[in-house]
Amino acid sequence: MELWIIPSFENSAWSIMAISFISLLAMSAVLATCFFVRRHRIRRERPRASHVREFHGMSSHLVKAMPSLIFTAVVEDNCTSATCAICLEDYNVGERLRVLPCRHSKSSFHHTQ
Repeated sequence: MELWIIPSFENSAWSIMAISFISLLAMSAVLATCFFVRRHRIRRERPRASHVREFHGMSSHLVKAMPSLIFTAVVEDNCTSATCAICLEDYNVGERLRVLPCRHSKSSFHHTQ
């Protein structure tokens, strides 16, 4: 009498797939946790909005220190155009203009008190 012991492979394919799927889920959970922890640390280390000082332009002292001129006509020598570089309105004769530091052509703006 002979006895043959043959392993059954019917259930092993499903168990390999189940182990692979569970491993993939575990790795995804670990990576997602690392991502959210890192994101939380970055947000916590970022300065708060209340501590951030916003830029509101130049102080009036610095604006008054800029060179100025009286508008008479459009003259290329003193870098004056007919239009304000800031508000894009035309100048009126006799208006005081401030010249921007870059001194590009057409780089002046209305002087306000």
